[in-house]
Amino acid sequence: MEIEYNDIFHFPSRTLLNKRLTKVFFTKNFDLSSSEKKTLQNEVIRMEWVSSLKPSNTNIPKFETETHLIEEVQFMTCEVSNLYKYCKSVIDLFQKYIPYQIVLVIEDKDYWMLNLTEKRINLNDRSKRTIEKSFSTNPINKTKTDTVKEFIKTLSFDRVNRSTLNSVYQSYINSVIQFKSAVITGVFNEKNLENNQRDIESIERKENLEMEIITLKNQLKRETQLNSQVSINMEIQKRKQEIQNIKQTLSQ
Repeated sequence: MEIEYNDIFHFPSRTLLNKRLTKVFFTKNFDLSSSEKKTLQNEVIRMEWVSSLKPSNTNIPKFETETHLIEEVQFMTCEVSNLYKYCKSVIDLFQKYIPYQIVLVIEDKDYWMLNLTEKRINLNDRSKRTIEKSFSTNPINKTKTDTVKEFIKTLSFDRVNRSTLNSVYQSYINSVIQFKSAVITGVFNEKNLENNQRDIESIERKENLEMEIITLKNQLKRETQLNSQVSINMEIQKRKQEIQNIKQTLSQ
């Protein structure tokens, strides 16, 4: 199933590029690792540079501090053979090497996901950027659910904060955070779009707890002493209860 992404984002026509990105663009301009080259050559099907938002075509001011500079925001897409398997490699390929704020869509024939990163100026080379944090949705089935529809509404260009290019980009990050929260609670909470720090911490804590539970369950399988089994089970239940508490907090 194909999605026309500008039907979702509604970027102004004057910002549209709809330009094919070639694999040579990456191999010629960047020093890729052998694994990155392998993913690019064997698993990437198609890449496109869809839109470029900048002051000259949006009248939105750039954002600049001593450590951060956002002069343009790019919207790019990448189709891969298997989204679940190669999404991380593709995120690294785009976000690590291209020194712009990128709204990145990764997709395969059945799923798509959205990724954004916070980047600061590399102090050793101001033409480069260092990724501070990455934000990705879960893979989204191309057959929409109600939660996805509510999420998609917030991505329209006329809904984002256009005070600066940083606020534009942050609006998309906020939508991603609320989508991840909605996956947990079942409800997309648009009223929290401008206040996401609590939700970021809660989502990260939940993900860490789930990893701890997996580790404890593996430990439990190897344990032969009854007292130790009981103790491990208690630790698992504590973490499960904390996850339930997080879900309730995110629902508020």
